[in-house]
Amino acid sequence: MLRNYLVTAWRNLLRHKVYSLINVLGMAIGLAFCILTFLFIRHEWSFDTFHEKADRIFRVSMIYALEGKEERQTAFTPHALAKVSREEIPEIEKTMRFSGERYDGMFFGDPHVRYKDKLFVEGVMFADPNVFQNFTFPLRRGSAETALGRPDGVILSERIVQKFFGQEDPMGKQFSIRSLWNKQWYEFTVTGIVEEIPENSSIRFDILLPYERMGDLLHKEIEPDGWKWWTAVTHIQLADPSQTAVVEEKLNAAIQSDGLIPLGGRRLRSVRFQLQSLMDIHLDPNIPNPRIRGFVPESDPVYSYVLASIALLVLLMACINFTNLAIGRSASRAREVGVRKVVGAGRRQLLWQFWGEAVLLSLCALVGGMMLAELLLPVFGNLVGANLSFVLDGVSLGVLVGLALLVGLAAGSYPALALSRFDPVEVLKGRLRIGGTSLWGRGLVVVQFVVSIFLVISAMVMLQQLRFIQARDLGFNEEQVVVVNMRGFASIGPTAGGHVALRNSFLQHANVMDAAMVRWPLERFGKGGVRFGDGREIEGRTYYVGYNFLKTLEMNLVSGRDFLREMETDIGGSVIVNRMLASRMGEGDAVGKMLEIRGESRQVIGVVEDFAFQSLHHQIQPAALVLPPTLRDGRENGRNLLVRIKTENIPETLAYMEKKWYEIAPSGYVFRYSFFDEDIEQFYRKEHRWGTIITYASLFAIFIACLGAFGLISLAVNRRTKEIGIRKVLGASIPNITTLLSGEFFRLMVAANVLAWPLAYWSMDYWLQDFAYRIDLGVGELVLGGALTLLLVMVTVSFQAIKAALSNPVDALRYE
Repeated sequence: MLRNYLVTAWRNLLRHKVYSLINVLGMAIGLAFCILTFLFIRHEWSFDTFHEKADRIFRVSMIYALEGKEERQTAFTPHALAKVSREEIPEIEKTMRFSGERYDGMFFGDPHVRYKDKLFVEGVMFADPNVFQNFTFPLRRGSAETALGRPDGVILSERIVQKFFGQEDPMGKQFSIRSLWNKQWYEFTVTGIVEEIPENSSIRFDILLPYERMGDLLHKEIEPDGWKWWTAVTHIQLADPSQTAVVEEKLNAAIQSDGLIPLGGRRLRSVRFQLQSLMDIHLDPNIPNPRIRGFVPESDPVYSYVLASIALLVLLMACINFTNLAIGRSASRAREVGVRKVVGAGRRQLLWQFWGEAVLLSLCALVGGMMLAELLLPVFGNLVGANLSFVLDGVSLGVLVGLALLVGLAAGSYPALALSRFDPVEVLKGRLRIGGTSLWGRGLVVVQFVVSIFLVISAMVMLQQLRFIQARDLGFNEEQVVVVNMRGFASIGPTAGGHVALRNSFLQHANVMDAAMVRWPLERFGKGGVRFGDGREIEGRTYYVGYNFLKTLEMNLVSGRDFLREMETDIGGSVIVNRMLASRMGEGDAVGKMLEIRGESRQVIGVVEDFAFQSLHHQIQPAALVLPPTLRDGRENGRNLLVRIKTENIPETLAYMEKKWYEIAPSGYVFRYSFFDEDIEQFYRKEHRWGTIITYASLFAIFIACLGAFGLISLAVNRRTKEIGIRKVLGASIPNITTLLSGEFFRLMVAANVLAWPLAYWSMDYWLQDFAYRIDLGVGELVLGGALTLLLVMVTVSFQAIKAALSNPVDALRYE
C-alpha cells in the first residue's frame, strides 16, 4: 500500500512539472533559511557545553556602587576573591581565574613575542595552574596537572605553534615576551600544546601564561592575590550545583565583613557577588563578557529569536504556495478523487495519498535546501559573525528530516482534508464547483504579501538609517586618516625622541598632510567630569591630544585659537571645548572662562563644533580637549599617531611610513595601523549585519511570493481558457484581458499594504529608538516599500496574463 502511495505521488509530481518545481523551489529556500538558522542557534545555545563539568562551574560576577553612583555589574572581580572563596566556603571545590590585557583600560595593546629572528604581536592570557583539570580544553601535548605549574611555563595553540615554529617540535623550546610596562623581555618555555578550541567556547586563547606572571608582563603593582586590582575573571566549581544560593550568601557574608573593599584610594558604597552558570554566560547580555583578549563577546538571545522568526516566515510563505496551488488544482483532481471513491477508496486512504505527495515534495525540497544552505553557509556565517559548519550528524539529520515531514504534513493538510471529502456523485456529475478564488485562498495570498512588504520596508528603513549615520557630520573628517599604533613608544621617554622623530619623518612625505598624537584611542576613551568655576559639575568627555590635532582631523574652530607650541601655559593650563560644553558655561563667549578638569584649573582658549568619536547610538556629550601632562617633561607621546594622507598613491605612502617606522622605532616593535573611518564603522557592524540579513530575506520572500503568484495566475488562465477565447471573439482588447486576470492580485496587494504598513511602522520605530540620531520615519518609506513589492508581483502576474491575452481565440474555443 505504501509503495502504491509513493508511486502515485511521484507520478503526479512528474505530471505537473511546473507546479512541482514552484513548490520544491519555494520550500527549498524556506528550508535553507531554517537550516542556516538552526546551525546558528545550535552554535549559540551550545556555548561551553563541551566542558565535562560545565553544570558545576560558575562565574562570579560583582555588583558594586561607588559613593554617589548607581550600581553596576561586571564580570571582573578582585584577584584575592578566589583565595578567600576557596578557604572559607566548603561548598566550593575549586577556584579558577583568568586575566589578561584589557581593551577598555590601561592595558590596551598586545605584547610583542619573539622566537629567534621572528617577531610577532600576539595576545596573551593568564590562568591558574588547575584550569586544565577543571575545564575540558583539548590539551594535545603536556600534562593538565603540571603544564602551568612552573613560573616560566606556557601553553600554546596549534595556530601559534605553526606560526612560530613551523615544522619544529615546540615542546621545551624557549621564546620571549616583552612586558607592556617595563619593556623587558621575559623567557618562557613551551610546556603544553592545546588543540583548536571549539568555536562554541566563550574562552579562547593562543598563549596561556601562569597567573603569577601578570605583574611582570602587565603592571608591577598587580598582585595575584591582592584586592586593589579588579582584573580577575573568577570561576568556581561546586560539588553540588543546586547550592548556588547558599554559596552566594556565604560569599557575600565573607567578603562584606567590614562592608568595604578598597579600589584605587576610593571607597565602595556597596558590593555583592552573584554566581552565573558557565553555560549561561554567552547568552546573557546583562553581564558583558570581560573586554580581555581571549574572551568572546556576549551575544543577545534576541538575535536567535529574530532569525528563527524570519526563517519560519519564509518557510510559511512556501507552505502557503503549496496550499494555494493545491486548492487551485483541486478542480483538475476532483475527477480523480471521485473515481477512487467509486472503486472503494476511503477517506483515510485519500488523506494518506495527498499527505504522501506533500511529504515527498517536502523531502525533495529538503535535498535542495541542504544544497542551498551549504552554498550560502560562508556568506551567512560572515553575516552573523560565527564560523559555522554543516556537519550532518544524527541530531542534525533527525531535526532536518523531522522539519521536512512537519512542513509536508502542515502544507498538505488543508488540500488533503478538502479533496478527500468530495462527494463522488457530485464530482462525476460535474455539479461540484471548486477551485477559483476562495476566501481562504485569498487570505493566504494576503499573508504572503504582508510578509514580503514588511520585510522590504524593514530592509529599506535599516539601510536608510545606516546611510543617515554614515552621512552625518561627526564634527571632523575621518576620511584618509591613518591611525598608527604607538603602543611601543608609550613609555620610552624623551631620550629616544621616537615620537617626534617619527612624526616629523612622516611629514616629510609629499602625500602626508598633517599628523597629531593622541594619548588614548579616541573611540574608546574620554570619560570624565567637568567642573565649572561656579562649582557646578557635569558629566562629559576629556581627550588628551597633541599639537595639530584640530588641523589633522579638520575640525572647525568656531572661536578662539588652537594649542600652540610656543605657549607653555597651554600644557596643564588651557582647554578647548565643544559647542555643547561652551553652552553649559552660560551666556557670552566661552573663551577666557575657567574650567576644572580632573583637578586642574584650565582656561578655555577655543571652541570647536560638536564632535562624536563614539557611536551615534548615544547623544553627543560635552567634551574638552587638553594637552597631556607628559609634555611638561618633554615627552610628546601617545598611544596613537593620527596621520592625514592624500588620496593619491596610498599603498606607496603606507610603505614609506612602514619603512620610517623600522628606521626610528626601537628594535622589536611591529608597525601596526588602521584607518580611522574603518574603526568608526565598527560601531555599526551589528546594524550592517541585520540590514543585510533582512535584505536577503526580503528578496527571497518576494521571490517566493512571485512564484506563488505565477502559479496561481497560470491556474487561473487554464481554468478560464474558454472564457478568454469568448471575450476576445466578442472584442475584448489585450489590456481588458490583462486587467481581468491581474485585477484580483492588485486588490489583494492593496489589502496587504493596509495590513503591513502599521506592523512595519511599529517595528521600525521601535528599532530606531536605539539611536540617538535617527531618520524621521514617515509614510514615504511605507509607500515605497509597498509600491516596490506591488511592482514586482504585478510584473510577474502581468507576464502570464499578457501571454494569455495574446493567445489565439480559435485555440481557446477548441479547448476541451
